[in-house]
Amino acid sequence: MLINTILLGRYKITKFLGEGGFGETYLAVDMALPGHPQCVVKKLKKNPHPEVLEIARRLFETEAKTLYKLGEHEQIPQLLAHFEEDGEFYLVQEFVKGHDLDKEIIPGKRLDETSVIQLLQEILEILKYVHNNNIIHRDLKPSNLMRREKDNKLVMIDFGAVKELSVLSINKQGKTTPTIAVGTPIYMAPEQANGFPKLCSDIYAIGIIAIQAITGLHPQEIRRDNTGEIIGWENFQISKQLANVLKKMVRYDYKERYKNATEALQALVGISSKQRKFPVKVIVGSVFAAIAGISLFAIIKNQVPQPELIGNYNQLEKHLKSQDWQKANQETIDILLEITKQNSEDGEAFFKVDEIEKFPCKDLVNLNQLWQKYSQEKFSFSVQKSKYEETGNVIGEYKENTFNEFGKTVGWQQEGIWISDQELNFSSEALPGHLPSSTILRDTLRKGELFSRMNVCSRN
Repeated sequence: MLINTILLGRYKITKFLGEGGFGETYLAVDMALPGHPQCVVKKLKKNPHPEVLEIARRLFETEAKTLYKLGEHEQIPQLLAHFEEDGEFYLVQEFVKGHDLDKEIIPGKRLDETSVIQLLQEILEILKYVHNNNIIHRDLKPSNLMRREKDNKLVMIDFGAVKELSVLSINKQGKTTPTIAVGTPIYMAPEQANGFPKLCSDIYAIGIIAIQAITGLHPQEIRRDNTGEIIGWENFQISKQLANVLKKMVRYDYKERYKNATEALQALVGISSKQRKFPVKVIVGSVFAAIAGISLFAIIKNQVPQPELIGNYNQLEKHLKSQDWQKANQETIDILLEITKQNSEDGEAFFKVDEIEKFPCKDLVNLNQLWQKYSQEKFSFSVQKSKYEETGNVIGEYKENTFNEFGKTVGWQQEGIWISDQELNFSSEALPGHLPSSTILRDTLRKGELFSRMNVCSRN
């Protein structure tokens, strides 16, 4: 163990983070910089073949240059330093505070289709940059995808190429080859397992992650037929469009997969443009989540809405009067979508950043009033706002612990997991502030674009 060791006269090891087949990972502080910022030190396992040291050294320099280049992307950790001591190689990288996707993709817990599509798009957007530089990650899996605490964006870590240095050997022809394939077997494409990774090998791994997320299966529970094709997962409730994309991502024959991240991303965009279901959940989540955190959105209970409402509220009022909370929730979604669509320049029902400033205050106030009135002030945006503030959240800032506490308080998070739309509680016994609601709340509340709009609404 290297605890308290100071490397290069500046990187002091403070904590052991973990060990894998290719080396050890430590938390460290940079003693040479003001404030001693944290960083991550990766010590590659010493190669047992001394005759390949010089070759390994050259490869290390090459791969380090690759990592420096990748670190130019804001969702890939920066490589801060690389060096060799006593035949052992070290990488010093930017420290990313947050949690990995193992905390979000849990065996036995299915993610809804909207969340899976969004997750795929997030991963593929980063991977597109990697593939455009003709680089293969080689070890994509949930634990190598971090959800960064400060902005909730995904960060791609632990690229596999440099790991080959610890498993190089010399064959009978005098050539250096890795003794084992770099990667994690349950996510590894067949050609990669045979020592011939390709860009589409990364696509295979992401497909496995997506199947894992949408089925709730552990990767080891995913079945394959005698030809190597993955089977059985289509029996879960999945749209045909998404199923077709996932099938192509995980084909056994690499020639039948998407060639790279760009191709896979284009296929996903095709789904979102064909399916109304996808934008609905994202849009409404954006509206609900952002409204929930507006501290200055103080809507008075008896305030009379201004005339010229855009939405039609007859059905919503009917459902609220009868306390049919599920239908009222869906009707609220439909109203929000219709208003957004009418205000949109392109006629699409997407609640985009540039749509926020145009969202009509009169309709927002009316929606809130109706929910307050018929739920006896148990369900509404105002109640959600109060719970948000009571749990220590501050507008314009994101702190994972307080936001999680907010999610628990209104019943959107259970046992550390954010529930899907299907798991919402539509009874009168639901926690205060539980409704109205939708998914994607935790991913949109951090964006402050709606805050200024709500400030305007509160003053009208």
